[in-house]
Amino acid sequence: GVAREREGLDLHEMAVTLHELGVLYSKMARSAEAERSLGTALAIKRSLAKRDGRRGAGEIGALEGATVFRSVAASLHQLGVLAMTARPPRYKQAATRLQEALKLEGMHGGYTSSVRTAATRTQLGKIALRRGNLDEAEKQLKAALATLQKTYKSELHVNVASARHQLGLVAQLKLKWDDAAFHFQQALRIRQKVYASPCNIEVAFTLRELGRLERARGDLKAAEAYFQEHSGVIGRILENPKLTPAKITRVSKEAIACKYALRSLLREQKRTEDVKNCSEEIMDFKRRVAKAERTSEDMRKAAIISPCASQSLLAALRLRERLRTTILSCQANSIHLDLSWLKGDIDQVRTLARREDGGDHEVILAAINTIAKEMEEVKGTEDNYDIDTKALLLACDAIRGEARNRGIKVVDKVLKKKR
Repeated sequence: GVAREREGLDLHEMAVTLHELGVLYSKMARSAEAERSLGTALAIKRSLAKRDGRRGAGEIGALEGATVFRSVAASLHQLGVLAMTARPPRYKQAATRLQEALKLEGMHGGYTSSVRTAATRTQLGKIALRRGNLDEAEKQLKAALATLQKTYKSELHVNVASARHQLGLVAQLKLKWDDAAFHFQQALRIRQKVYASPCNIEVAFTLRELGRLERARGDLKAAEAYFQEHSGVIGRILENPKLTPAKITRVSKEAIACKYALRSLLREQKRTEDVKNCSEEIMDFKRRVAKAERTSEDMRKAAIISPCASQSLLAALRLRERLRTTILSCQANSIHLDLSWLKGDIDQVRTLARREDGGDHEVILAAINTIAKEMEEVKGTEDNYDIDTKALLLACDAIRGEARNRGIKVVDKVLKKKR
């Protein structure tokens, strides 16, 4: 009845929050936490999908069956990408998750589902390419591109560029030089237009491949021009003073890969002085990588030895403690849940986060946004003591997790129900 439908909605909200948190952790290269959050989200979504599969469509109410299955597919997709990018990669597990996601996306269509299907096929194409199955890779990538071309008529979208770039790699390995050049050129054109700055590492990736392609075709002058343009893009990216050590490492390693290709070309032309200069540049980038990796390690140790709390995190922790105590006290004593005080605290955290330029606030702000959304729902409900608070407590857990990741000890008190 109504209670079961309400329970399903509450669980779905929790799963969505966990999914979004997992995606944030993934973007922050915190893969273990990302897999935990996404894995839990997937388990909840599967239970909802299984339950709704046993019930009539009319009983599901607002929690539409197709939405649940698409939501399962979204978590499977993210977990598949995490398995593919793991060190070492888990290609078999990644392919299994992505194939299941593809099947669910195909069963429950729609505009969003078409875009997701294309993204999933692109990832399956990447896996096939890395495993050396070029025909399968080409099949998946062409299917992805066809879907994206129907969705984005101008083709000016990062997903189109990604599919084009991967098709270029496939064609290159098949020695289809003209096809490879066409796909790479299209990927480069799109990436230079869609990113806020043309000096983006994705642009650099495509420039490097174009240089390698032209060298393979025997046009050394064109190859060198692409490699030099790549160097200019990398140099401008590294001028950004806000780059994290992890990003400096990634960009510098990309620079090294391209410099090796350029040095090989210069050696072939017997340009001794240029080879020497290129070798020195490679060593400079290697030193930059070593320094960035030392900085990352020092930051990790510092977080363990001496806690690092920004003002926004401290404010979020104060909000969390007050919110958690209020919720648990109301639950223990079956009294109304008053969250009218929350708005000021939420505004304070957001203001502090904006002032702390360059800080890493994704997890904190995601949790605060969840709390703000739930607060609005409570405000418009008469029987607010009966509001499900799982999403609020989950947001509290996210803030606690972020504090612990920064070396701050958070101990929660347990409130007992009055007799």
